[in-house]
Amino acid sequence: MLGIFVILTCFFNCIFNFFFQNADERKIEVTLKGCWQHDKEVIADCKVQDECVAESGRRQPRPNMEFCCCRSHMCNKKVSIRVVDELRIDVPSTVINATSTMGAVSGWMSSIWFLILFVLIGVCVASSSLIFSLVYRRCWQSRDKIKSQTVTIPQQSETCALLNCPATRPTFEITDMKHLASGRFGDVFSAMYRSADCVGEVAVKVLKDEESWHSEQTIYIDVLRRAGHPNILRYVDVERRNNEYWLITEFMNQGNLHEYLKKHVLTLKQCLRIMSGMLEGLAFLHEPQGNKFTVVHRDIKSKNILLKSIETSENGKELTLTACIADFGLAAVFSSPQIDDQVTGQVGTFRYMSPEVLEGATEFTIPAFQRIDVYAMALVMWEVISRSSLDSYDVDIPDYKQPFEDMTSPYPSLGEMRDVVVNRKRRPEFRSAITVHPVEHNQKMLEPSVNVEGDCRATDGSLVNNSLSNVMEKLSPLRDTVDQER
Repeated sequence: MLGIFVILTCFFNCIFNFFFQNADERKIEVTLKGCWQHDKEVIADCKVQDECVAESGRRQPRPNMEFCCCRSHMCNKKVSIRVVDELRIDVPSTVINATSTMGAVSGWMSSIWFLILFVLIGVCVASSSLIFSLVYRRCWQSRDKIKSQTVTIPQQSETCALLNCPATRPTFEITDMKHLASGRFGDVFSAMYRSADCVGEVAVKVLKDEESWHSEQTIYIDVLRRAGHPNILRYVDVERRNNEYWLITEFMNQGNLHEYLKKHVLTLKQCLRIMSGMLEGLAFLHEPQGNKFTVVHRDIKSKNILLKSIETSENGKELTLTACIADFGLAAVFSSPQIDDQVTGQVGTFRYMSPEVLEGATEFTIPAFQRIDVYAMALVMWEVISRSSLDSYDVDIPDYKQPFEDMTSPYPSLGEMRDVVVNRKRRPEFRSAITVHPVEHNQKMLEPSVNVEGDCRATDGSLVNNSLSNVMEKLSPLRDTVDQER
């Protein structure tokens, strides 16, 4: 047991440990003074019975550690330092009265280093306990933050009340969660959201990977929230619960474009509105605006385009669909022309990868990354046009197919897509009814967007500002005719 005494001397078996600076200056720093009780092995070298004398070599460097011991009552009250040379020639001793507030310790544990170690261990244990308690308290509060309650949701129009909420919501409730879909990164649920200021239906994306969760919320919070866009999925909130990572966004009541095209044939107006929304959303991502940096999506596909029906037409037969780009888990932000090494990897969905990505020959510039998005968007536009009825005579609409579905296996590998797209230079084909229709201009518009050479591929900005406007101009008489017929 460690004992600390206020007295400076002992009754027997005394020791004295100190730093010796210089015999002339007579400076001593006491490091240990105390007693060893009944430890004969330790005090066996104590040659002097009644006096504590330390021997120091003349040529020893200063300062140095010296030690003395003695074996009688209060014998370490005075300490003598005997300076000797190599021939052991005695010189007059320098006697120094030593006083110290250092306490004695008991037994073999009477080491200053043990005392220091003991104190450090105590500090570490106390700090660890404090940190653990704070982390545990925060995790517990996060876990029990929300309890399910019944929430009354008012009827919403085109602009959900949720979308007009203030940017900061300190607390909220999520209730009535219903599973909608599963993917490689996690699951998606519909739910009811309620905070002090807002109430509405939301989508809850439960991610398995913390890195994807951090990446996506960073894109939303740091970039997209600064300058919203009607064709970009709106961020609502974020939550971490145990080992689940929640991302809460606005709810798109018609699901993703991939599933919608499987079940529905689009009208010409819906086709143009969806394509216009997708391209305008992509142009917004790619173009820096004010304090918004350039964003490249890197995983454009029909499953990442979400639809919502805002209203019905006057005759109640046609839904007005709005498309939003979603899922920014693989997106990259460029705040300067310098390309981060972390965004140079081969990412995305194989079926929608551009030729240069499939070859691993990507040019690491911002325009090059933008062209990769444009290629994938052109494939999504092909899906939209292929499932659209262009007029009252165009009734033989084939079943939905993914790009290259009739050229590859259901889940093509990277090598399989490279063979089809790069080696054989194949591209999805339009049905014959489209090639003889005024909407054929859409087909011609897509051709440069899927060009094998990335440098020859149109950028999204030119696609929106030029090609699409020309297409809609040419089709407007036809669209008006269709509207009148309906």
